[in-house]
Amino acid sequence: MERTHEVLSREDALRISHALEYVNPHLAAAVAGLGSLDRLLARPDREVLGVKGVGPVTLKQLRRARSLDAGRIERELERHGVHALVRGHPGYPFLLSQNSAGGPPLVLYVKGHPGTLEEDGVAIVGTRRPSPFGKRFAAELARDAAGQGLAVISGLAYGIDAAAHRGCLEGKGTTIGVLAHGLHTVQPPRNRGLARRILETGGALVSEYPPGVGASRKTFVPRNRIIAWLSAATVVVEGRETSGARHTAEYAFEADRTVLAVPGRPDDPLAGLPNRLLREEGAAVCRHAADLLASVDPRFAEGVERALKARALLLRQRAREALEALGKEARMVMGRLDGEPRHVDEVARQTGLPVQRVLELLLHMELEGLVEQIPGMRYVANLDTSQLSVS
Repeated sequence: MERTHEVLSREDALRISHALEYVNPHLAAAVAGLGSLDRLLARPDREVLGVKGVGPVTLKQLRRARSLDAGRIERELERHGVHALVRGHPGYPFLLSQNSAGGPPLVLYVKGHPGTLEEDGVAIVGTRRPSPFGKRFAAELARDAAGQGLAVISGLAYGIDAAAHRGCLEGKGTTIGVLAHGLHTVQPPRNRGLARRILETGGALVSEYPPGVGASRKTFVPRNRIIAWLSAATVVVEGRETSGARHTAEYAFEADRTVLAVPGRPDDPLAGLPNRLLREEGAAVCRHAADLLASVDPRFAEGVERALKARALLLRQRAREALEALGKEARMVMGRLDGEPRHVDEVARQTGLPVQRVLELLLHMELEGLVEQIPGMRYVANLDTSQLSVS
C-alpha cells in the first residue's frame, strides 16, 4: 500500500482502539500510511485482508469502528478520568515513540498525570513470588532511584512490581504502573490501595487497552513492551527462566536500552532469569542503586555511593542499639540468622533457648525491623549480621 500520511487522526485512532481493543502494530501503521480509516476501508477487501494483522474478524471490527462516535468515546474517557494520548500527536511519550519498528501503541490511556511519562524513568521488574531478599532489594533500589529524581516504572503486579512501586513512594518519588487491562479497574484487587497512592502522589497508571477491557493471557506480553520502552534502563531483580519479566528484558534489548540483572546463587530457581541475562544476553550487573543510576547517567553514581554508605552505617548503628536494648538473648538469636530462612525450631536448638522465648524475641526484633518472618515460621535477617556485634 502507498504511504500518503504519517499521523492518524485522533478520532480514527480512538474509534479503532475501542472497536479492536488491541490494535496490531502492523495494522496501525497501514491505516496511518493511508491517512484515515475511510481510505483503508475504501480498498478492496482482498487488499485490506493482505495487511498483516487483519483477518475477517478484524475487518468486521474495522467496519464497526467507522460507525463509532468519537465524541461519545471522549466523554466516556473523561467520566473515567482517563487521558488518551495518540501516537503522532502532542503529549505522546517521546521514548515510546522512538520504537516505530516495534509498534508502540496507537493510543495510550493514562489515569493520573500524563506529564510523568516524559520524566526520566527506570523499570524494576521480576517475579510475582519473590524471596524476602528480592522484595527488599527491589524496594531499596526504587527508593534510591526516586531519591535521585528518577521515576520508577513497573507492572503493578504482586511481588517485585509492588515492592518497586512502594519503595519509590517511600523515597517520595513518582512511579508509573503499566496495566494489562483497561483503566476502569485495578487488578489484582489487593493492589488497589497502592494504585490510589500512586495517583495521589503525582504518578500515573497506563494502559494501551481502553476502559472495559479485562486482563487475559494475551494482554500481559504486550504490556511488558510499554514498561521497557518508557524506561531508560530495566532491572530484572528475580525470576525463573520462564518468568514474564524475560519479555520486558527482550523488549528493552530490542530498543537498545540498558538491561541490568541482580545476580543470584546458581542453584536458586529465582536467580534463573537474572543469571541467564548476565551470562548469555549481555546484561549488566546490578549490585545496588549506583550500578543502575550510573547506567542512566554516570554523574549519579558518586552521590549514590555516598548515600548508600551513609545509610548502611546508620542502619548498622540503629541495629546495634536495638539489639543492645533487647539484651544478650536477642543477640544470640540474631547471631543465628542471615539471608537464608531459618525455622524457629532450628534457632531454638542452636541457641539452647526455649521455642516460646525465641518466638517472643523474634517478635520484638521484627517490630524493630531487624528480622522478617516468611511463611512456615521461618525468619531471615534484614541486615548483614557479620557487621554487627551479636555474640
